Amino acid sequence: MSYNGIGLPSAKGSATSGHVQRSLARPPRATNTKISKNTHARRAHTPDASVRAHARAREVELRVAQLRDTLEDEQDRGSDITDAEIDARCDTLRRELREAQTHSSEERSHSEVTTQSPSGVTAYRARDKRTTAPPQKSGDASPSPSRASPRPSAPTSRAAPAESRDK
Repeated sequence: MSYNGIGLPSAKGSATSGHVQRSLARPPRATNTKISKNTHARRAHTPDASVRAHARAREVELRVAQLRDTLEDEQDRGSDITDAEIDARCDTLRRELREAQTHSSEERSHSEVTTQSPSGVTAYRARDKRTTAPPQKSGDASPSPSRASPRPSAPTSRAAPAESRDK
């Protein structure tokens, strides 16, 4: 019996059962290794300019492809949109998105940090805390901790009202 390349290919004729045991001669592997304190510093990095440019160009082309698909679907359903009109709309959208990206990238260039997760996905987050603050409730004008009121306590009894028991 062979398991993972260890043991006999066949126990037949070997006068053994073929059972393979784990070797206890070596100390066990360290499974709980210390996590480095600079893990966050190692993950936070700025990607290369060419990578960022490619991501922006890909985003533009993705939106243009989505527009093209919807327009071609409308054309297939019998709309009177021509191929030249579809191309013109796509070129217009592409131009507008590129202009919008150049304006926003100039503003954003110094205010973002990238973080790479263990799976390799890069996430962008703004450094400015005002832009990343969680949204306020619609009824709260100013969420001040000094004005916070305690929650009303929920009833502790689980008994049903008398009207519902009679039915």
